[in-house]
Amino acid sequence: MKYREIYNLFCEHERNSPKHHLTAYITFAPESFAPGSNYTERERTYVVSSDNKAFRPRISGFSIFGSCLDGKSDPCVRLDQYIPDAYGGKDGWIVEDCCLVGWLLFSVNERDLLQPELYYRRENAVEAMLRKLSETRDDESYEDIKALFDKEQGEVEEDGWGTTCDSAWLNDSRTGNWDWTIRIIRIYSPLHIAMDDIDGEVQDHV
Repeated sequence: MKYREIYNLFCEHERNSPKHHLTAYITFAPESFAPGSNYTERERTYVVSSDNKAFRPRISGFSIFGSCLDGKSDPCVRLDQYIPDAYGGKDGWIVEDCCLVGWLLFSVNERDLLQPELYYRRENAVEAMLRKLSETRDDESYEDIKALFDKEQGEVEEDGWGTTCDSAWLNDSRTGNWDWTIRIIRIYSPLHIAMDDIDGEVQDHV
């Protein structure tokens, strides 16, 4: 997906004053950086929200802030100054590819895989996962589970159930054993969808 496509998609989404914003990855080409830098794809990819002034109507300003996908370097970069189609000019970084980002919630009961659910914010996927856990447990409210999840930064292990930041499990419920997992998907086009594995590498799916 080209940068202009992401730009138009974000602007159209924000024009409707949405309750939630979209997320995209913008990957810059290796030749954008100093010779011999050898940055990995994750180090060349930045996470951008549609909740930026450049995409929101009736907002004065053209800023686009993004953070490097590696989670360590460049936590909040003013990317509009580097993107040629924004204000980076002819000497800006070369955009190699862009994609819309979603979070798929997988639910498995015993050996049966239920229909995955797609969310465009990680927070919504986590909320859905914890709600399903609480509904299946019956004896503990979503609010209590969410409070414990937040307190333990996602790493919860209780009698018969537990969570990580992106997964949950429940054993010996009235409907059997359950597992929930959240995976990131990258939507480059309707015919090109990729999924990140648990180590952050990209697996292509068409």
